[in-house]
Amino acid sequence: MPNNVALYLSLTQMHHQGIANGALRYANAKGWRIFGAYWPMYEIGAIDAWNGDGIIAAVESAGELRKLRRAGVPIVDISGAIERDDLTRVSNDNVAIGRLAGDHIARLGYDRYCFAAAAGSLWSDERFRGFQEATAPYRRDDVAVFRRKYGWWQSPEFSPELARFLRRQKRPFAVMAANDIIGMNVVGACRLAGLAIPADVALVSVDNEELLCELSTPPMSSIPFDRFEIGFRAAERLDALMQGLIGYMPPLLIPPLPLVERASSTLLSSTDIMVNEALSYIRQNARQGIGAVEVVRQAKRSRRTLETRFKKIVGTSILEEIHRVRIGHASHLLLETTLPVSRISKDCGFNSVARFIAVFTEMTGASPKAYRQRKGVMVKE
Repeated sequence: MPNNVALYLSLTQMHHQGIANGALRYANAKGWRIFGAYWPMYEIGAIDAWNGDGIIAAVESAGELRKLRRAGVPIVDISGAIERDDLTRVSNDNVAIGRLAGDHIARLGYDRYCFAAAAGSLWSDERFRGFQEATAPYRRDDVAVFRRKYGWWQSPEFSPELARFLRRQKRPFAVMAANDIIGMNVVGACRLAGLAIPADVALVSVDNEELLCELSTPPMSSIPFDRFEIGFRAAERLDALMQGLIGYMPPLLIPPLPLVERASSTLLSSTDIMVNEALSYIRQNARQGIGAVEVVRQAKRSRRTLETRFKKIVGTSILEEIHRVRIGHASHLLLETTLPVSRISKDCGFNSVARFIAVFTEMTGASPKAYRQRKGVMVKE
């Protein structure tokens, strides 16, 4: 008999859709029947009385966990909102997400940092911890934190209270928002406060909800999750639990994908105008096929002078920074589109597909094709 497995997820969310795709890949290979709250799946009905074999769920509270456990079947959590020693969890490596955001902002030269947090949510706390760790060597003061319950952040009105908090900070400063919903609130509050992004405030968020990030003014830099991997590994662990091979497994934390850089974090706060202009030129033109020669020509300085100052402040060579921007965009296109590798190579500014594959493989540890396959994106080249 096939196992009956429930997806207790909100499939209106992009994040949960990606996780469901990963879980379905494993489920289809095993011949499971999938239940859920959305047509055309088999209906769950009352989840606490559901007569199935296992549940993959976004557990948001202790009360919700109690309800799910009344079904009497194994559960794997993909949310990471609560911490329980007796709950098997596969979720984002939130500390790594915080570090990635902190590293990115620190590269821009900031020494004052803020964090917009979802109070009482484990995932937000862990992202804050990673952000603190990454920015510690660079900041002048403690990270300034604005915390509210997640429901508060979902209000349709931008907050004068948040605007006042941001206005009190000494400019320029950088903000990490715990997720894109919170990030959009920061954008709106900056507008209320008369703060310009990114000139006064650099902003990095988490989730990379494409529509939200692109509709933001300016478009918002964000860190995407490896949603497919979370779903696939959650199903894999649920399988072991349903077979009775083990009663509980420690959390499995899935690293984030490369940050997708947009206009909300494109300026350096360094006082070195030459390096700022070079970096701005790279970010605007990296996908147009430029090389270090064009950057040096734009700066109107000797290559040795610019390379030395660039390396000291940014931490990479000019060419390495060009490649970093290109590969960041390529990673996004590989996972979020079905464009062929040849088209992505061209769109990212490489003069040949072979060169693109070589640079991508060196920087990510996988070829573009393998990178896609590993994340469950199947494209006929």
